[in-house]
Amino acid sequence: MPRGNNRQLIMTILIGLAIIAFVLPDIMPLFSGGGNRRVVPSGIADGRPTNPSTPMPEPTFTKERELSIISSKTGKVIRRIDIEKAENDQERTIGMMFRKSMPDTRGMLFLFDRPAPQSFWMKNTLIPLDIIFIDENKKITTIHPYATPRSESPLPSNGDAQYVLEVRGGFCNDYGINIGDIVEWQ
Repeated sequence: MPRGNNRQLIMTILIGLAIIAFVLPDIMPLFSGGGNRRVVPSGIADGRPTNPSTPMPEPTFTKERELSIISSKTGKVIRRIDIEKAENDQERTIGMMFRKSMPDTRGMLFLFDRPAPQSFWMKNTLIPLDIIFIDENKKITTIHPYATPRSESPLPSNGDAQYVLEVRGGFCNDYGINIGDIVEWQ
């Protein structure tokens, strides 16, 4: 083989390895089975573009159920909203990413098979959200208000949670929703 071809072969191999090293962290979650959490605070990408120059179409809201938040003090409904469900790993991973708005009348409910510690982040989420962790008895146990858009900092449940509700940032403050309140959906 001529000497020039060796250099070309070596360069081709090095470029190929660089591409693999760059892409591998983004595609590994597709092959790992994922677990049941939407977010892994390790910073592993979810397979969607993170480059701001790559425009993503805004997902459309699909009403799947209605949800009521009930005061633990009065037993009265504080607020009713339409919800979209996130029931599988793919739906939980995408969640509210790439959405540009969230009216007070809507939210996203993440459903898990069993109670467990949960941790969410705001990577690729463009709007502030209130993240509400709910136990197996449908009682609110943790609220992270005004979660910062695009943040990769973990937002933990501080205990077991079987459900997580995401609503517009400031929603809980605006409507007086507190830890201990009850969530019901149909």
